[in-house]
Amino acid sequence: MSENKSVNNKIIFGIFYMLAASAFIGGTAVVAKILGKDYFGEPLSPFQISQSRFLYGFVFVLIFTFFNKIKIESPNPKLHLARTSLGWIGATILFGSSSLIPVNDAVALNFSNPVFAMIFSIIILKEKYFSYRCIAIIITFAGALILIRPDFLSLSGSLLIMIGGVYLFLKETNKDIS
Repeated sequence: MSENKSVNNKIIFGIFYMLAASAFIGGTAVVAKILGKDYFGEPLSPFQISQSRFLYGFVFVLIFTFFNKIKIESPNPKLHLARTSLGWIGATILFGSSSLIPVNDAVALNFSNPVFAMIFSIIILKEKYFSYRCIAIIITFAGALILIRPDFLSLSGSLLIMIGGVYLFLKETNKDIS
């Protein structure tokens, strides 16, 4: 009986963590938009915004690993450096373009990461194709299109740059999605 309760607690914590992560992901686009505009003084560069994001993330992970006595090691430092660099470039592009397009478009594009991850995992990583994935891709992409409401005659360059940033960011951060 206590084993079922332990499994249920893990599921509840997993749901909580996913909801919290979704809120933070959406919040990053809003914060990048605010910091990239002159609402509170001189706007920050996308490089400053992404560097701060990575610095705060590093400090949080460092504190978390210290208190939980987790040993972090990279079996392949070159691959780790490449993934980190591409992730930083992608995040910088995302934050820069977030300050140029409406915040609802930026958030919708940030939440479309799983769509691109599924598509590219099938194409690049040769993941197995299942019909439910295709249905999920179509539904999610349709939802993003409803939120973004693109005018295909005047698709802005900043929107295309952000899509490229989403691709670079998820290419290196979502390699384990299957």
